[in-house]
Amino acid sequence: MKIAIFGDSISQGIGKQKKNYAETLKNKLGYENVEIFNFAYTGTTIKYLFENIDSFGFEYDVAIIAYGNVDAMLRPNVNHKPNFYKYIPRRYKQNGMLNPRPYYSQKLYKKIYQHIDSFFRTLLNKVLLKVQGGKPWVSLEEFYDLYGKCISRLSDNNCKIIAMSTVQVPEKYFPGTNDNFVLYNEKIHLLAMENGCSYIDLYNKLDKMKYFYDDGYHPNELGYNLIAEMIWCEIKRLEFVNGIKK
Repeated sequence: MKIAIFGDSISQGIGKQKKNYAETLKNKLGYENVEIFNFAYTGTTIKYLFENIDSFGFEYDVAIIAYGNVDAMLRPNVNHKPNFYKYIPRRYKQNGMLNPRPYYSQKLYKKIYQHIDSFFRTLLNKVLLKVQGGKPWVSLEEFYDLYGKCISRLSDNNCKIIAMSTVQVPEKYFPGTNDNFVLYNEKIHLLAMENGCSYIDLYNKLDKMKYFYDDGYHPNELGYNLIAEMIWCEIKRLEFVNGIKK
């Protein structure tokens, strides 16, 4: 069995080790001849998959699509006038730098600085969203269109698609984003039903902080174990493992 993963930092993992759910899933499947190709890349949206899909190939039995988290997250509207966003330090304009840190250093002096920095950039994000309003990186209409095209392209060679919803995030760190996530998840679910794909609802299954790092966005080990369990159950339901030899 060949499995491809497409997504953002939640699927790629964060930090130096880039821990994610791929290895746990492979172990749960329990077969030697299972290959998992993780094409997830931090900070990407469905546009990344659509623009690069040909380079990833199509010889997969299962494709996991885990987009929507970055696409639907509210960012300060840079088209607002006046645009105060352009005056913030350059480092805070990098992807994810207006969100809280997922975890902190064990060294006290670094930890103190990181907490201060995380608090400041999270507060800055809230102020900008309040003053300028929020706007997702990818509009709902474009997201639906590109996601559907990616499903069609991957399905050309009888690849089974598992579409995953966004996670649920803390309102205090990501004001207004959950409302947007609900809308985008409805589109993901609709596309799954229209195209005969599987749908995994992370939004309602990972709604406890115990499954996430401090930012409430990136899953921790418990979260990844639960994601792997849900994917494993869905693959078992699709009966792909029946024809694989140990």
